[in-house]
Amino acid sequence: MDWGGNIVMEDLRISCIWKIAKRTDSRMKFFDYIQTAHEFCPDEKINESCHYMGLKKSNISREEVDSCVQETFVSKGKETYDKDDNTELKSSLEDWQSFGSHLYPAVSVNGIKFRGQVNPENVFEDICMGFTRMPHACRRFLKKEGIKVQDNGINSNQLVAVLFSVIVLNAILFLNYRNHLNKELSEERKLQVSSEVSKYVALS
Repeated sequence: MDWGGNIVMEDLRISCIWKIAKRTDSRMKFFDYIQTAHEFCPDEKINESCHYMGLKKSNISREEVDSCVQETFVSKGKETYDKDDNTELKSSLEDWQSFGSHLYPAVSVNGIKFRGQVNPENVFEDICMGFTRMPHACRRFLKKEGIKVQDNGINSNQLVAVLFSVIVLNAILFLNYRNHLNKELSEERKLQVSSEVSKYVALS
């Protein structure tokens, strides 16, 4: 089978493996298969040998997958696959056209169309730059990419600490002022009492 045929067959096998994994509640086997099979063979070199190695290492039934793939063909394997119609591929094609997946993808961030190479790193960087207060994950990613990020001020914990310190300081100042005022009033009362006593003694 040619390169294009191998890719199409692998797509069918992957679809079947996902259905089987979902039905048997063993979704991790699907991801184990993807990692294993495509480590043996990159996408451009994927073939049945890599597929079977992936199944064996992921503990997935080869017969069940082969049967599922065969069922997707109209003639159920009575004709060669490259000459037969396939219901799974037909459904995928309809979805592909319906959802517009065949169109060149565009990304919009905060209502502004992203301009640049559409890849995960560039899009993530653009999303991060849109935050007023940048999350820690964004700052870590940008630092890793060698992009300088301005400090965005104090965080909420630091703000609470500052407010608490200001309140405590004001409370201390208020208590000191009140004590000082009470002391002055006490002294003034003593002087007034002493003065009145002196006047009384003088009159006597």
